[in-house]
This record gives sequence, structure tokens and C-alpha cells, in this order.
Amino acid sequence: MSPRTAGVPRRRCAPWVFALVTIAAYGLLALPILARHVFDSSVFIVAGDRFVDAGRLVSPIIVQPHSDGYDGQFYYRMALAPLDQDQPAFGIRFDRPVSRMRRILYPVLAWGASLGRAQLVPAALFLLNLFGLGAVGMSTLRLAVRLRLPEWTPFAIMLWPGFIIALTHDTAEIISAALLLWAVDSYLAKRLLCFGVLGALATLTRETSILVLGGIVCFEIAGAARQAPGAGRWRRALLCGLSLIPLPLWWAVLHLAWSQLPRDADVAHDLGLPLLGVATMLRDTLTGVRQLSPIPGLDIGLRAFALGGAAWLLGFIAFVVMRTPAALRRPATGALAAGWLAVLALMSTLTARGPWVEPTAYFRAFTECYIVGYLVLGHQRAPRLLAGIMLIGGAVASIGAWGLSFLQFGLGG
Repeated sequence: MSPRTAGVPRRRCAPWVFALVTIAAYGLLALPILARHVFDSSVFIVAGDRFVDAGRLVSPIIVQPHSDGYDGQFYYRMALAPLDQDQPAFGIRFDRPVSRMRRILYPVLAWGASLGRAQLVPAALFLLNLFGLGAVGMSTLRLAVRLRLPEWTPFAIMLWPGFIIALTHDTAEIISAALLLWAVDSYLAKRLLCFGVLGALATLTRETSILVLGGIVCFEIAGAARQAPGAGRWRRALLCGLSLIPLPLWWAVLHLAWSQLPRDADVAHDLGLPLLGVATMLRDTLTGVRQLSPIPGLDIGLRAFALGGAAWLLGFIAFVVMRTPAALRRPATGALAAGWLAVLALMSTLTARGPWVEPTAYFRAFTECYIVGYLVLGHQRAPRLLAGIMLIGGAVASIGAWGLSFLQFGLGG
């Protein structure tokens, strides 16, 4: 093997082939739940009767009794009429209108895919996420080749448990991840205007993407500051900075449109002192203070899954932290490492009352942290044993997340 090709991962299949395999695999995982509910994809909306009035819906969906439901019910509401400010509307009431409407792009895409027809919206929400997973798979394979990452990197990223949770709960993490990865690929290919557009769309799908993009912009600003004065010195930083503009503008519009409502309190609820949230969750889960199910056997299983999943995720983060200083010194991964550190700083402040409250909610919250972390991690080849542990841990966590979804929808419905 020549020095020029040493360490370069072989491209075993075309990106579109990997995308199709990803779609098929996740489709098969969702199939038992769909079959259990006679292929009614509205089961994935997870609507609860405390926010959804089944008698006032414009098209029937599955509504769980005596339930708060899940985030998908609010994406469904927005997909029916994205800019409608009536509260309630179409039989659905927002809990926090401004916070929910920040993530507007996913429901807008579902509205467009359904041609504005309410009866097609549940299928549109599900299929967008399913094909979005194919887009994520395609991007990870392209990035693995571009960054010369180990061959197992795309598989490791696609084993992220947050993807199966998002797919079976109609939430926005998958579309956001696809757009973010496309933006990163454009950045590395020096298509900076395309990076700015795709990055902006990612932030309008899930606002935490702006931290990754902000880290990349800061990296570009630092690089420009070290350059000799010249006409094009700040061009790259300015083009990358375009990705940061639409989100605050959209937030300003929302606050003006809903100015009559009290300010949402979800930020104070989800964020706190660094590392306190995960420490509290681990302590309460270990001691039994945190009960996850009234059924003793199931409670033990859920607590074991929560502890094991959190330990695997924290181990992954610790390993990426060790690799980050070297990654920051490399032109190809330095910007990604800067973006990863920015999103990690936010993730460290999550509270035990917020994303750490459920055995699977933190997987959704850490989506950007995980996928960008693997891109940073792969710049140096990991020992085989450690790589195997990470892959097996991801597979076990994904199987556990799928099992919890099956218990919730397949047996509980």
C-alpha cells in the first residue's frame, strides 16, 4: 500500500446503496409496531388527550387516554397549518407555543409532503423521518470517505439509539441531523454558501444545531484573525456566519406573534449546573428513588437500561474529549471539534427534570453531540477493542430503545 493510500478507508458501497440499506433496516424495525396498529402511522404521533381533543380533530388519529402525549403531537399540529396562531386549533392545544414553533421546518416539510391534506400528515411525518435516515446514512458514508475515517464509522453513527426513538415518536432530530451533516459535507468541500443555507435550515429544524455551526464559525474567525491582512481575509467566516442569522430572526418573529402569552419556562426547566443533572439521575436510579415503572420487574429493567445507556454515552464523550485537542490542530477536523465542544457545553447542563428524566429522552438530546463526536473521534484510529466496545454498546442501546418502543406501542396499544 502506498503512503498516499495508507489509512484511507475503502469505499465498500456507494452512498445511495448505504442509504437504501439504512431505510430498509429502520423500516423493518418500525414494521412490527405499524402492523400491530393496522398500519396506522398516527400511532407514532403519540397524541395524549390532555392536549388533543379527539372529537375536534379534522382527521382521526390515535389518541392515548389520560396522557400528556409526546412532542410528535405538536409537530402534527403545526403540520396541519404551520403558521396558524389559533390556540387551540384543529382540536390540539400547544403547551408552549413559542418553544414548539421554533422547530418549524420538519412540520413545514410534512405539510408540503401531505399537500395540506390532514389525513396524509401522519404518514408524511413518519416517511420524512424514514427517508431522512437514508439521507443521514448517505452523508455519513460521504464524510467517512472525505475525512478518511475508519470504515465502521458510518455504521456506528447509524446505531445511534436516538434515531429509532425519533422515528417512532415523530420528532425532528433525524431531519436536523441530515441537514447538519449535509452542511458539514458542504463546508469540507468548500461550498460555503451551501453550508450557510443548509446550516440555517438545520437550526430551524432543531435549534441546538446552531451550537455546532457557531463553533465552526468561531474556528473560521480565529483562523482569519491569524492571517495577514487582505481583501479576502474574512470571506470564509462571513459566508459561514450566514447559517447563524435565520434562527434568531425566526425567534423574534415568534415572540412578536405570541407576545400576549407569558414567556415559556422550558429553558429553566431543562438547564442547570454542569454535570449536576446526570449525577442526580444516576444517583436516583441507582438508589431506587427514581422509579420508572410500577411493575417491579419492568422497573428494574428500565433502570438497568438507563444506567447502561448513560454509562456508554458518557464513556463515548470522555473518549472524544481525549481526542479533541489533536483534532483541533488538524485543518480537516478542527472546525468540527470546535463545534462539538460548543454542543457538549450545553449538553453538560441538562437537568434530571429535563432530558435526563426518561431512560430514552437524553438520547434524542445528545444527537448532534454523538454524530459530530464520531466525526471528531475518527481522525485517529481507535484501538480495536475500544472500537468494538463502542459498536457493541451502540447496538445494545439501539436494541433496547427499539424494545422500549415496541413495549409502548406494540404491547401497550
